[in-house]
Amino acid sequence: MVRFSLILVIGVAGWLALPPRQAWSQQPVGEKPVPSNILDQEKPQAGAQAPKAAELEPQELHALIVGPAIPRLEPAELAGLAPGAKPVVLTLQQAFALALIRARTPAADRKARSEPFDPKTLDERARRVGADNFDKFRQEFIAQEFRDPALQFFEVLKHRQEVDSARDQAAMAANMRRLFDELLKSGLPAVSRLQVEQINNYLLVSQQSLALSLASYRSEVDDLKVFLGLPVSMPLVLDERILVPFTTVYRATDQWQREPDRQLDRLTAMHDRLPRLENKKIGGRSLREVIEGTIPEEQFLAECTAAARPHSAILKDDQAALDDRNIVEQGIRTVARTLIVVHKAYEVDRAQLEIATRYLDLTFDQVVSPPAAGTSAVVQSVSTANHVTNVIGAASRLYKARSALVTQWFQVKEVELRLYRQLGTMPFDNWDAFYQSLVPVLGAPR
Repeated sequence: MVRFSLILVIGVAGWLALPPRQAWSQQPVGEKPVPSNILDQEKPQAGAQAPKAAELEPQELHALIVGPAIPRLEPAELAGLAPGAKPVVLTLQQAFALALIRARTPAADRKARSEPFDPKTLDERARRVGADNFDKFRQEFIAQEFRDPALQFFEVLKHRQEVDSARDQAAMAANMRRLFDELLKSGLPAVSRLQVEQINNYLLVSQQSLALSLASYRSEVDDLKVFLGLPVSMPLVLDERILVPFTTVYRATDQWQREPDRQLDRLTAMHDRLPRLENKKIGGRSLREVIEGTIPEEQFLAECTAAARPHSAILKDDQAALDDRNIVEQGIRTVARTLIVVHKAYEVDRAQLEIATRYLDLTFDQVVSPPAAGTSAVVQSVSTANHVTNVIGAASRLYKARSALVTQWFQVKEVELRLYRQLGTMPFDNWDAFYQSLVPVLGAPR
């Protein structure tokens, strides 16, 4: 591999030394130990003279642009609280318990007996209103007598992933600006003030996006508190373990980007671990058959209507008016068709995420590759400016793709819940099975 010299001041090593990210104590998929800072060997010992220059492979410079992992936000910082504060962590199960307590407690009693949220006493409060009775919940859910908290809970988690994506993008923009500042000071002909200003603007936009993402997350948490009947000023964050299957893969691919000898086949293996959607079966047909084209869509829609017939008074009544039957059937078909669409969209987003990761990797290579022999300084500068623009665009595309995949997962789950209501039945007979159907898991390695 062609080597080239870059004059880097010792300060570059200092600003790259950040603590490693923690992701809910799970080891990222495919991660292997590598130096978090490839300039560690260049740090001078006490009393030693600073090196005059650092010779870097292009792939090593690539790792510098990516930068080290950043620590995950502490709950207090995420909630906008003072350092060290301990907000309440709300799980999905607790959200359902609170929603059921609120739904089954008369409004007058809620005003007279306002009980603060205490995770230690929540189970007892839930039992008092029969929240542990899944059959009763299922009847209320299907009859739409119960306001489902899952949709609001999922909305908060979508914004939580957007916060992570915005932080990663802002961190990479800061890495790029510091590195290009040093390269500009070194007098490298291919680096000019134009590239530095491009990156300065990218950093400002990334920081603004992060601020907006944090504000949106906190506002969504407030909305959830109101929905569940909690004080809006209550310090609260959501249990993020539901996101771990996604963030585990994201952290693994970030680590892969830092490896000077990274191989694309390892990236494919990591992306194979992203959560996969369950193959829903309705009647005698599966959703996957429609998506793969082995049966026509109309056949699947007909199975959905047939599955709903035993649970619908109108569909069971052969004497029901045609208009009434059409309204019911149209509702079933619309939601079933939407489920097909969002399943396909998730698979497309899943594939596009790997493409976005590869694309960013290729744009990094363009930036760090040495120019061809005989290339003029002007041509080098213009080429580098174009490559920097490509990196900025590719990074934005990758982080948006990460958020989009998480959003699409929850969109699928929301449509599934809507379909259960349209069908008048739910394929679960206990709380554990119901919760497991809403939680993503790591895909099996291939």
